[in-house]
Amino acid sequence: MKNIIAKGSALILSMSLTGTSFPLTIIAEETQPPEITSEEFLAQAEQLINEGVQPEFERTVEKLPEEETVKPDAAYNPPAEDIQTSNTLQTSIKLSLGTYQTVIIENAGDYTWLSFTPSETAYYAVEANGIYDTYCEMYEGAGQIVTSDDDSGLGLNFCINRKLQKGKTYYYKTRLYAGYNTGTFTVSVIRDSMLTIVPIGKTELYVTPYSDVNLQIRVLDEDTTGMKIRWYRTDYMGIDYANTLVASNTETYTAANINYYTRIRVEVEDRFGNTDELWYGIHPDNGLSVVFDQPVRYSPPGYNHVLKAYVTANDKSDLKCYWFKKVYIDGGFYPVQIEGANTDTLTTEVLNESTDYIIIVRDKYYNQVQAEADVVVKPQSAVILYDNDVVLPVGSSKQLIVSGPDSLVWESTDSDIASIDQNGLVKGISVGEAGIDVYQKNNMSNYAEGNVTVTFTDTADPSSYYFDPVIWAAVNDITKGHGGAGKFSPNASCTREQIVTFLWRMMGEPKPETASSFTDVAEDAWYYEPITWALENGITTGLNDGTGRFGVGQACTREQCVTFMYRANILDYGGNFRRHKMFTDVAQGKYYFEAISWAYDRGITTGLNNGTGKFGVGQKCTRAMIVAFLYRYREA
Repeated sequence: MKNIIAKGSALILSMSLTGTSFPLTIIAEETQPPEITSEEFLAQAEQLINEGVQPEFERTVEKLPEEETVKPDAAYNPPAEDIQTSNTLQTSIKLSLGTYQTVIIENAGDYTWLSFTPSETAYYAVEANGIYDTYCEMYEGAGQIVTSDDDSGLGLNFCINRKLQKGKTYYYKTRLYAGYNTGTFTVSVIRDSMLTIVPIGKTELYVTPYSDVNLQIRVLDEDTTGMKIRWYRTDYMGIDYANTLVASNTETYTAANINYYTRIRVEVEDRFGNTDELWYGIHPDNGLSVVFDQPVRYSPPGYNHVLKAYVTANDKSDLKCYWFKKVYIDGGFYPVQIEGANTDTLTTEVLNESTDYIIIVRDKYYNQVQAEADVVVKPQSAVILYDNDVVLPVGSSKQLIVSGPDSLVWESTDSDIASIDQNGLVKGISVGEAGIDVYQKNNMSNYAEGNVTVTFTDTADPSSYYFDPVIWAAVNDITKGHGGAGKFSPNASCTREQIVTFLWRMMGEPKPETASSFTDVAEDAWYYEPITWALENGITTGLNDGTGRFGVGQACTREQCVTFMYRANILDYGGNFRRHKMFTDVAQGKYYFEAISWAYDRGITTGLNNGTGKFGVGQKCTRAMIVAFLYRYREA
């Protein structure tokens, strides 16, 4: 687009943007307008409508974790003292629930013994607070060490969360992580019920307008005594508040008369003040949709067009249509509402350049849909490629449809992925993405371009959850296929050596510095370097059966896969995340508890999609599952 005025002057135009007039200065030289995507264009147009009629709902922004503090290469570990001696038992500082105890380390390498005796059996968190990096070892009354903790993945301070037995005394040997430091920190004990809300069913629901809907949740907690549930409902009807006592681990709330989009928040609070919450979105389903008869149309300059949008809805009363077009304003493209166009048909002005139009349709229940139409203005001899986004399995072919001059030249940007002949027949060679260019012979400025995505023959369904992850893994050389030429085998079990190899490739195939000690890992095996690297970096310790084996050929379970990823993540990034009990089959204290907590917190897994609230501990992990886990891990 050119913006031209007479030199030494400025042309001021007045343009209406959703009812507001403002001056528009057109600059006296050619400029290249910034690009704006279709998604940005649609979002801007929707915002203009929403300023007047769309209700506002509460939104929350998650705070990003702080950068993990770099620690010394090795912690100072003073000689252990026998906890069973009478001196330790008598001189340990007693902790009380809900109070803070100050610990002073006056000499480098010193440590202080603390003790706690719970008055009832429950989960308790013993945690440090302060500016120094702390460390703690936990012992039972008999003198046996139970566990130890540095920072629990959350920063500088240790936090040991365990289920403690009523009347039993537990001892905590506390010190600073670095043996050369001195300083002060505090230690406190809090009750932690591991409270978590799990929805029974979906959290985004589409219902018949003016109907009632039952929302059911499951509370994951061993102790529901004195627990409270609060339901908050926000829509055009106002706020509905309900407070009930939990009679069991399952509770139901009825949201009545859903005639607008409704947000519902449920909050659970236990008798110790711990809380968790869950959000629902309920949409009155009016079957609303809108499509154009021609989403993209091509024409020479000097024509106007009739854009026809087809709207479907169960109840078409009070439908509102809003039309917008993309206009260049003050250095950028913006959607401008077309006044008076309140039907499903729009006649454009005479067009001499390409223009985008959108229609936004809203029903009386405040459901909203939108569609975009592009009018592409080109000379009549312009090259136009209609198949500009093609998905092909390896080895298959497709004839691309094109219009324009008779003399055309076809090219592929990567013929190792997709080849194309001079008749426009494209063939998938290997998994990945390639661009397709077609242009007029002796006139490369008259051209069109498209894209070809080549998949494995058994992962070519774009609606499958693993479609994008498998392509990503293949393009980044994380997987090379399995089960024969052109296949990935998405439903085959992922073996232990395969998952470690996937991780190794994703990390850049680092060379191990030591030799493998596993008895079942041969030096000439394709998985030797990945497994040796994983052993060297603490990602695997092999089978826990005393045989010294890694477990080559054994199917990897879902919790083993996530644990491998979690240990690799700590190696790569460190691990700051919220620990909470999120699945009914994931018990605290298990080796995979922290790994699954991390994966849930990062959005890598939401558990089994069967409404049971389970992660699927013990179930075999398929190749599609692990690639999806890795893809979400890198996306997160």
